[in-house]
Formats: sequence, C-alpha cells, structure tokens
Amino acid sequence: LLIVIVLCILGGSAMPLFTQLYGKVLWIFSASGNEFEKATLFLVGEMCTLAVASTLIYFILATFVCTLTEKMIKDFRLNIFKNLLTQAVGFFDNEDYRPLNLINLLSRDPPIIRNIAGIRAAVILKALITLLFTIGITFYYTWQLALIFVVFMPIKFYASWSQGVIKFGSFKKESINMGKATKLASECVQNIKTVQSLCLQDHMVETFTKHLAEAQRNEKSKDYIYGLDIALSASLLFFINASNYWYGAKLISEEVVTLTNLYRVIFIVAASVTTVVPNVVFFLDFGKAKVAIANASKFIYIESELNPFSKKGIKRDIKGKLEFNNVWFSYPTRKQQTILRGLDLTIEPGQTVALVGGSGCGKSTVISLLERFYFPDKGNITLDGVDIAEINIGHLRNNLGLVTQEPTLFDTTIRENIEYGAKSLGQQVTEQDVIQAAKVANIHDFIISLPQGFDTKVGERGSKMSGGQKQRIAIARALIRNPKVLLLDEATSALDTESEGIVQAALDKALEGRTCIVIAHRLSTIQNADKIAVIHNGLVAEQGTHKELKALGGLYFELIRNQCFYNE
Repeated sequence: LLIVIVLCILGGSAMPLFTQLYGKVLWIFSASGNEFEKATLFLVGEMCTLAVASTLIYFILATFVCTLTEKMIKDFRLNIFKNLLTQAVGFFDNEDYRPLNLINLLSRDPPIIRNIAGIRAAVILKALITLLFTIGITFYYTWQLALIFVVFMPIKFYASWSQGVIKFGSFKKESINMGKATKLASECVQNIKTVQSLCLQDHMVETFTKHLAEAQRNEKSKDYIYGLDIALSASLLFFINASNYWYGAKLISEEVVTLTNLYRVIFIVAASVTTVVPNVVFFLDFGKAKVAIANASKFIYIESELNPFSKKGIKRDIKGKLEFNNVWFSYPTRKQQTILRGLDLTIEPGQTVALVGGSGCGKSTVISLLERFYFPDKGNITLDGVDIAEINIGHLRNNLGLVTQEPTLFDTTIRENIEYGAKSLGQQVTEQDVIQAAKVANIHDFIISLPQGFDTKVGERGSKMSGGQKQRIAIARALIRNPKVLLLDEATSALDTESEGIVQAALDKALEGRTCIVIAHRLSTIQNADKIAVIHNGLVAEQGTHKELKALGGLYFELIRNQCFYNE
C-alpha cells in the first residue's frame, strides 16, 4: 500500500510540474539569439525527462496494482466458491441463494470490486494529489485567481458527480426492471420447444416489449436532468477561463502578477479541470463496490451447518446396516408442513429395501436425510449402530452411491464423468476400473461403439446422450466408488420401456452384495426386493415382501391395483 501511495504522489505531481515547465514558454519566446535556442532545448529536455519518468511511474503503478488486484479477486472468488460448496443442500432452497443468484455473485460482483480496488482506486488517489498540487500552486502564484478556482471547482465536481449518480441510479433501476425481461428471455430459450409447440411467440414478444417499455418509462424523467448536468459540466471550463483572463488582466495592469505566472495558473487550472474532474465519477464505484463486497462477504464468512471438508468424525469400515429411529422432518422452507412423522425402519446389511407410496409421502426425503443433505428435526439415523451425525461426512458419502431420476452429468467426457465417482476416494482410478464400472452398468458396448469411445463429450447436462444412456453413465459413476450402500431414487421412472429394461438389468447387477434403498414409481421393478416399505403420512404403514403385502390387501395392494399390475 505504501508503494502505491508513493507512486500515486509521484504520478499526481507530473501534470502540475508540466504546467510549470509550460509556463516558461512565454519567457522563452521573448528571448532572442543563442539564448532562445538554449532555453528551448533545455525546456524540451525537461519535458522529455518528465515524460519518460511519468511513463515509468505509470507503468510500474499500473502493473503493480493490477497484479495485486487480480490476485485478490482470484482469492475472493475461490473463497466464495469453496464456502458455497460447504453449505448443506437446504441452504440452496432459500430464494436468495438459488443457483442463478450465486453464479451472478461469482461473475458480476468481483469485477465491480476490482474496478474500485484496482487501477481506479490508484487513479482517484492520483487525481486527488494532482488537485492538491494545483490548489497549492495557484495559491503560491496568485491567491486571487486561486479563489476563482476554489469557487468554480465544487460546481464542476457536482455536475460530474450528478451525472454519475443519475447513471448509477439508472443502472440499479434498469437492473431491477430488466430482471423480468431477462428472466422471460431465459425461460423462453430454455423452453423453446414448449414455446414453439404452443405457438406462444407473439405472446412472449408482447410481454417482453411491455417489460422493456416499463424500464424505458422509468428512466425518461431523468434524461432532462442528465442533459443539464452534461451541458453545465462541458461549459464550466469556459466560464473559469473567462473569469481567469478577465481578472488576470486586471491583476497584470495593477502589476500584482506577471504574465508568465498568470499563464502558469490558467494552464494548470485548465489541465486540472480536464484531467481531475472526470475521475470524480469513479467515487460512485465505492458505493457499488460496498454493496458487492457486502453481498459476497456474507458468502465467505457464513458458517455451514455441515462442512464436507471437515476431518472430524468417525471413520471405520462400513457393513451397511441402517436404522431410522423415530425420524421427524420438515423442509427448512416449509416448516409448517411435516414430511416425516416418526418414521421407523431397519435395513440389514446386503438387503434391498424398496420404498413406495404416494407422491410427496417422504420417500426421497429418506435418501436426502441419509446423505445428510438435510438434518432430522427429531430422531436419528444410524449406520452400523453409529449415528450418522457422528460419522465423518466425507467418509459417509464415499460409502454411499446415489442415482437419481434425472442424473446430472458434467460437460466433459464419458470417462471423466465416470471417474468423478471415485475422485474423492483419494486413490488412483485405472482404465480397468472405468471399463469394469461401465460393463456392470450395461453401457460399455455403447461407449466403445462411439468414434471417440470413452473420450466422447456428453454435452451440457448430458444433452448429447439419451435418457437411458445418461442413467447408465450415472450408475457407472456410482459403482466405481464401490459403495457399501446404493441409493436409487426412481432411477427408471423417466425412461421408455426399452431403456428401462436395459437400465433395470444394470441395476440388478449393481444391487448384488450391497445394501440398497430403491424408490420406484413402477412397482413392477421392485417385486423382487427383500423388503418393501409403504410410506404413508410420514410413517412406515406397511412392510414386507411383495407377496406378503399383496396378500395383506392394504395400501400396497391398492397401489399395485391402481397401476394395473398384479403378478402371481
């Protein structure tokens, strides 16, 4: 910081020094003969020396400040990103912390902070130093003209400041007003098939136009004030120079000031007005940066309920016995709605248990609690007799394999997507490991049929793959970590009959030798489960094998009858 201040002082003094050299011009032009040539060469030498020195100072200053700023912004972004990844899933259910807002936080706010913490801060400091030198020099040569400068400069500052305030205010309001238009445009692009199939183009264009008109209408009233500020700011220098020449001529006639000193004052005032005042608007960036820092800082310092990077907790071999003991739960954003109401369920090691029930009964919630995405309000969940809250979170999740209804693939190769399943295990993933996982997932033959094989890019969110292909890649990703517990959350419900058969065959192989919790929409896929638990009103209402529950004639029987599935 001290280096930056020193460089700014040196840089800020360059313009005032140059004006003092320029003030010698009148004296040189009045000289003659050899004296004129010598004085001219000496003045040119002084100006060139000042130019070279200024170049070096500004180069060092800009390089030094930009390097420090980029490092600061990199660390800033990294700390935000790391802290976001430590947050529990429930954190992101909050409207303020939705993915789009957080992505904007990483992309939008750091550049705002960079603007004021970087070279602009140095420019503002240099401008202030130049202004101080200007005031000092004008008072030194003629305090009378200095008073004119001191009177007019606040008006000039205000005009420039007002322009910035209007622009900043317009930017904020436009951001709010354009938010609706941007959201609509984003939804239309993301759902373009729906828009076109419903012939909604005209309606969407009309709605978008209304949002744009609203934004324009809110800004129109400020155009006149902004125009007045521009006019005042542009013309004020003429008034300052006119006043200086008029009053300067009077002072010369009274022999209070010399012509050389008068031109020195006029030139330095003109130079200051044109170089210093435009930088006043940068002060508004402090307000933007303050808001940006406040927004970002809360994500850097907010404490997570559960830190996945933590080294704390029990780490031991897992066999796979699970027990849910009187588990109560409601989602943080819907506390008034209780999902689980004292759920009790025991799953033995190596056992496959299917969870069935109506929509919203809490089936997927069971998996979310086991993964510790959320925390029970009451009761506990144990793994091999140990409360999962006492098990190291990384160790727990490394022993769980999760496959969801709509698997998320990353925009990279098939190989890397499968390898991601074992990245956190701290061990080298071999080619054979990837191939074996792909074979068990029934996706190997398809992969090697592709021109680029395992190095084929899957596209954003797996857009280049079909639903069944994405699902099998996700299964391979879950299996490569060799989980002790496999969690299947409606893994085949979104697939067509042919794809479902292929994926189901892969799942049947994946279930062997490990504890499994299966949530199924199609009950035909879970009739061979070791146990089926029917969840109703947040409780396990019935449990047993397919035959036992069918013979019972209760809730499960109603479910299979509603699906027109009845297999003796």
